[in-house]
Amino acid sequence: EVGEAQVPVSPGYLPIYFAAPKNPGKYPVVLVIPEVWGLHEYQKDICRRLAKAGYYAVSLDNYFRRTWALDDFKVTISPGQFQIIQFPAEFCG
Repeated sequence: EVGEAQVPVSPGYLPIYFAAPKNPGKYPVVLVIPEVWGLHEYQKDICRRLAKAGYYAVSLDNYFRRTWALDDFKVTISPGQFQIIQFPAEFCG
């Protein structure tokens, strides 16, 4: 099962995308963090792949309140700032 939903937040509604395994049951949940551009098809695809592997996957559009333009900001990543988790090859496009 896949789909989109709206979560009430103040103010407005936070758009989310979810994907669940086909068989009903209790599954571990994975929160798929969107990229700097917000929720798009790549995150949805990752959710679907995780669901096929037996996880309930959810991603959100944390930038739903603002429209970003390329000139609005500059991103700098310092070494050691993030922990990289390597997924099996079937999750990587």
